[in-house]
Order: sequence, then C-alpha cells, then structure tokens
Amino acid sequence: MELIELPEDYKKCSSGGEAVVRKNNGSYTVGFWYTQGFLDSGFSLFAYSNDDSRTDVIQMVKEYGGIEYEINLSEKEKGWYYVTAKVGE
Repeated sequence: MELIELPEDYKKCSSGGEAVVRKNNGSYTVGFWYTQGFLDSGFSLFAYSNDDSRTDVIQMVKEYGGIEYEINLSEKEKGWYYVTAKVGE
C-alpha cells in the first residue's frame, strides 16, 4: 500500500491532493479522501476497487495507519464505495 501525490490537475479529486493505493495479486483499490482528519479520529473517502471487492476496500482501510477502525461502507456504483472509518471504542 502506498500514498501517492496526485498530478496537479487531479489534486482537487482528493482532500489533501493525495490518494492511497493498495495492490493485491493483480487487483487494486484506490481511496480518495472526502474528509481526511487525523488518523486517530477517523476519516471518510470514496474508494474504487477494480474487481468490485468490498473485502479489498475494507482491507485497505484496516492497513491504513495501523489503527483499529469501525468501518462503514456503501456501494454507490459498481466498484465505487463511500467509506467512513472512525476509531473503535
């Protein structure tokens, strides 16, 4: 998993101008922040999974920051998810 800086013309697509990318056995998942927040307070993002995998999206969020999050996601279109992650209690 890696954090990438988006090209100048696409920085507006993600809060902070960065996206998170997770590659796994030929598939990939990309997260674009809607609200970035602090790692210990949570965040929300739109995520795309090229193989339409909710599991890959959840795994990307779990690996990000090394913190245990409560994860809620809803599919908006095929392969696109809205994700909220907040620190579990």
